[in-house]
Amino acid sequence: MKRKGFTLIELMMVIAIIGFIAAIAIPKFSDMIRRAKEAATKGRLGAMRSALTIYYGDNEGIFPQNLGDLKGLGYLTFVGEEESAVPYEEVGDGPMPGNQVTDWDGWSEVGQLEAAAAQGGWNYWSRKGYVWIDEDGTDLKGEEYRYW
Repeated sequence: MKRKGFTLIELMMVIAIIGFIAAIAIPKFSDMIRRAKEAATKGRLGAMRSALTIYYGDNEGIFPQNLGDLKGLGYLTFVGEEESAVPYEEVGDGPMPGNQVTDWDGWSEVGQLEAAAAQGGWNYWSRKGYVWIDEDGTDLKGEEYRYW
């Protein structure tokens, strides 16, 4: 009578192979989540900069006093987010509400702006129409968020 089945060695080899594949795949999946958050934030930043450019052109060379004006006047729309807030920033310490915007209208030099303490959310310099991320961290390529 011949027995059918797997030996303990064969089963251990299959478990070892599955463990090896999982050890390689899991870090890749966590990088994919971070890449997706970075891509979403870059897209939102680009959309806000485009909306600022359109607003500037429509209003004869004047930037809005705050980023909320872009959304309130219909220059900026994001599905699924609060009507009154600018989009969320998802990099760094975690998702920051989009309405957490620091307006640096009183600052005169870009160097002073870069020296500001990062608190999360967005920074906006209404005199020049600059918007950037208020985070000290770096992306997966090593570039600082605030220089995007």
